[in-house]
Amino acid sequence: MKVDQHQIPRESLIWIIVAQLVCVSPHISHVPFWVFIFSFLCVYWRWLIYQGRLSHPKPRVRSFIAVICLVSIAVYYKKLYSLEPAIVLLVITYFLKLIELYRTKDAYVILFLSYFLIATEFIYSNKIWAVLYLAISFSVVTGALIALNRSHRRHHSLDTLKASVKLAFLSIPFAIVFFIFFPRMPPLWVMDMSPNSGVIGLGEEISPGDISDLGKSSKLAFRAEFFGPIPSRDRLYWRTMVYSNFDGRSWSKASTLTTQSKFWRLLMKTPEQLSRIESLGPDVSYRISLEPTNFRELVTLQMPINFEKDAAMLTDFSLIVDKPIKSFRSYNVTSTLDYRVEQSIRPWVYHRELQLPNNYNPITRSYALRLYETLKKDPETMIQYVLNKFNTENYVYTLKPPLMGRDSIDDFMFKHQRGFCGHYASAFVFMMRSVGIPARVVGGYHGGEVSPFGNYVLVHQFDAHAWAEVWLDGKGWVSIDPTAYVAPDRIAFGLEDALEEDEFLENSLFSAVKYSGNKYLNNLRFSWDYINHSWNKAVVNYDKQRQLEFLSRNFGLSSSLSMLLSALGIILLAFLILAVYLLLVSKPKGSNEIDLLYTRWCRGLASEALIRKVGEGPTSYLARIKKDSHLDDTLIESAEKITELYQVIQYNKEGLEKANYYDNKQKLAKLIKLFLRKLSARKRRKFMTKRIF
Repeated sequence: MKVDQHQIPRESLIWIIVAQLVCVSPHISHVPFWVFIFSFLCVYWRWLIYQGRLSHPKPRVRSFIAVICLVSIAVYYKKLYSLEPAIVLLVITYFLKLIELYRTKDAYVILFLSYFLIATEFIYSNKIWAVLYLAISFSVVTGALIALNRSHRRHHSLDTLKASVKLAFLSIPFAIVFFIFFPRMPPLWVMDMSPNSGVIGLGEEISPGDISDLGKSSKLAFRAEFFGPIPSRDRLYWRTMVYSNFDGRSWSKASTLTTQSKFWRLLMKTPEQLSRIESLGPDVSYRISLEPTNFRELVTLQMPINFEKDAAMLTDFSLIVDKPIKSFRSYNVTSTLDYRVEQSIRPWVYHRELQLPNNYNPITRSYALRLYETLKKDPETMIQYVLNKFNTENYVYTLKPPLMGRDSIDDFMFKHQRGFCGHYASAFVFMMRSVGIPARVVGGYHGGEVSPFGNYVLVHQFDAHAWAEVWLDGKGWVSIDPTAYVAPDRIAFGLEDALEEDEFLENSLFSAVKYSGNKYLNNLRFSWDYINHSWNKAVVNYDKQRQLEFLSRNFGLSSSLSMLLSALGIILLAFLILAVYLLLVSKPKGSNEIDLLYTRWCRGLASEALIRKVGEGPTSYLARIKKDSHLDDTLIESAEKITELYQVIQYNKEGLEKANYYDNKQKLAKLIKLFLRKLSARKRRKFMTKRIF
């Protein structure tokens, strides 16, 4: 029976399976768990096929499995035309192809799909660790391709891996050239991610307990790199969202963007908003590197007075962009920390910042009205009295506030007196509005860790903070932080110093931030963050604008065409250098050159139907030449000399002196050249004889 020469050998099959598992591993957190169970079942099925215990599935079976998987995806995601279901479908078909893997062409399909699956991971993450892992995945898939093309020879797996790593390193210079010079282009199409996928942060509606939940998370919110001295910690109030509407339980933004036209109207009114900000001190310039939030709001120090052109300023002086921030974003801002804002308040803003729902929190409302009458209706005295109340009475700052009832502010103020910053800001604003003082809640972050390796601050989700703004006649909007009176350590030193023992990140035992007291672990954490920060600055932030600036400054290139031509020219030059290296420098030396001479001789004999078999030694090959060939005695004698000399050089090279080694090598080359010349002359004589007769 004829053996199928295209069947996948064992070593290649193992490489393919390993490559699949390596490529799909980063998607563990992105796809449903049942997809991985299905993938491992496909791998197990394919291994049973290799062992002969199962057969390849018939077309009907494969079609049935594919339909079941498609229905499962549709049921799980409730839709098919979005990015995440598409990636899940790719993973499923990727492993389905494995159980019908039989010929070499099927293996090529799987491995080419592997490269595509590697690229999909960049949809979710562009961190440096992800790039390093994907480089490993690339090397493994390339190794599988090499193993597939070496399947007719005996090669150790380590040699295959070395070859794939070498190819990966050779590709790095080409990748760098294309990254620097190839023009940045917008995507041909955009696929939307599912809402709130893998992001965490302040939302457009919050209740006081929501911020305490963020206070338990050590995820990075953003980095802020300053172009001058870093302000003191008590001045690092990072403004994100402003909440003006209160329904008795939660706070929400005054308005949300529903159309693009509304955003562009806001963008046109931004200069008018900026004119309402009066700077009273020096400006602070910095660059924010913001993690995905899935919202339009940008993070800034208050008050922003200069920012990038694609951002608009709302009437509450927060910044937004036209689309939700679903990926890493970097932008420059200039803020003033000493300011007067909106000294003459607009009537509709005045009424908006006074609204309160009826029939909620009557005890607090009555208390505030009585207190205001007692204080002769002086807003500033009223503000100071409430702040002193928080400072002197038995109020506790904690991440574990008790559950509040329907009248949550009444319960907080007069029953429990325990809460997080959101509770204090909410109660303070409610009391101010109750007596006719315009006020609102501001949500954002406070403080951050100053990195010892760079002039930047790391702000985590546990730095989430809420404070208040009140409008005072002649002063405009004034920021007031009730938390500074309840827990001054929270403002001066950070959340960890303000909480009770073991309350800080108690559910994040494996977070490096939790162990910031350990000097060595903390230095290691900051070092790794500095590497990530540098990666973001040099690679992730290298957009079209920065590419033009870099190439214009360093290479004098100012157009996309000149960039493209430069990239192609450098690539061609690199290929030319590589070709010269391979031709002139990278010649095999020593025993490898002897093998090449002998292989050339064997290739010449193959034309006489004397093909050397895999694993056949020189002596056995010579014996078969004598037995099966029709060569004359002269050629047989020459073949004996070549074989004998080859064995002496190849297997006794350590016993040969250097001079004898090279003399024998030259002698072998002459014998082979003479042999092949005689063999060629013999072929010509036979050909002429056939033509004559």
